[in-house]
Amino acid sequence: MSSSATDIVSLRSARETLFVGPLSAFPVQARRVLLRDRLSLRDALAAFLSRPGAEERVRRFLRRWGIDTAAVRAAGRGELAEVLARAAGSGVIAVALAADPVVAFSKMTEDLDARMAQEGTADDFPGRLRVVVRLVPAHLEGTVRQEFEALAAGDERALLAGLAAMTLPGVSLSILGSSLFTVPGSILEAIDRLGEVLEAVRRMPSDAPLPELAEAAAGSLAVLLREGVLRRLVDARFAVKGMPAAGRFGKPVR
Repeated sequence: MSSSATDIVSLRSARETLFVGPLSAFPVQARRVLLRDRLSLRDALAAFLSRPGAEERVRRFLRRWGIDTAAVRAAGRGELAEVLARAAGSGVIAVALAADPVVAFSKMTEDLDARMAQEGTADDFPGRLRVVVRLVPAHLEGTVRQEFEALAAGDERALLAGLAAMTLPGVSLSILGSSLFTVPGSILEAIDRLGEVLEAVRRMPSDAPLPELAEAAAGSLAVLLREGVLRRLVDARFAVKGMPAAGRFGKPVR
């Protein structure tokens, strides 16, 4: 039986959303946020199954996921979490966890897909941003340069869309999925500076000094690359694409 996003159950807490369903139902990009450690799987499942109505909802999907419902009919919440953790470990199902800001970020910026898919010219933002991204490596060194080139080579469109999203109001901090008070000042400063450069790229005319902007962007990008933030930005852009939107207590918003 084929699987689709409708086979994925979303369970929401105050800060995060847990997605559970057949591995084949998850978009390839979303697999970047799958939980793989057995202990992490069990703890996350146990916590989310304690939400009102969550356990009952999950049980209704067990048969569709290929899990023996008779074997877990009398199982308590902890035992059910263990069964699901084992199923995830063996690849029968998959479990992904995403902070709510990441979910909101991914949904909010879906319209950037089409824009970044266009090849673009120096007369529009996607084209200018593409030029800047391709000039940045010249201003990076060592492993930082290698990481940036790997991101661009792996999915340049994802990198462009993620960077473009940083020009949207209120989005830059959402990519971190963290509290403002726990993020190092150097990262916040780099995000602010990069946002200003990207806004300049967006607003400037076709004769904008793109090499200079690329050099300015590289300084901030180096910080975000060293701290792993840029990869999180790219991953977050597509982390939950195609998954059902999550409502309170596991009720999906349709």
